[in-house]
Amino acid sequence: MALRREKVGFEERLVDDDQKFMDEALALSDTVPVFVHPDGRVEVGFRGEVG
Repeated sequence: MALRREKVGFEERLVDDDQKFMDEALALSDTVPVFVHPDGRVEVGFRGEVG
């Protein structure tokens, strides 16, 4: 809801529903949510660490 409120575009990928999405998320982190920014930065957790 916060991303919509801030008018940030995003694609939601439900890792429980698609093994490919799960594999992609696990390649980046061992927890969700994982945000991959357009510039390639990875953010783990909501407003979490950017690496």
